[in-house]
Parts: sequence; C-alpha cells; structure tokens
Amino acid sequence: MDEDEKVQQLLNYVNHIADLLEIDDDKVLYALSNGIDDSRLDYIFEEALQKV
Repeated sequence: MDEDEKVQQLLNYVNHIADLLEIDDDKVLYALSNGIDDSRLDYIFEEALQKV
C-alpha cells in the first residue's frame, strides 16, 4: 500500500467514524486543514490512526 492509499484509507475511516458520531463532514474537513479544536475530532483521528 503506497502513501496515497494510506491517506485515502485514513480519510475513509475518519469520515466513517464522524458519521457514527454524527459530526458534520465539513467540520472534519476543516479540522484536517486547520487543526483540531474539538475533543470529539481528537477521538476520531486517534481511532482512525489505530486502524491504518
């Protein structure tokens, strides 16, 4: 699996967990580009990183 595939898989996990927690996808994308300011998003990234 190359780096692009890993990034895409991570984004898929992040979006899936965001959906489960009913967090707006736009908020997740904002966090990806501007840093994380929501503890639920911290949790999302930690969970997603563990799966990759």
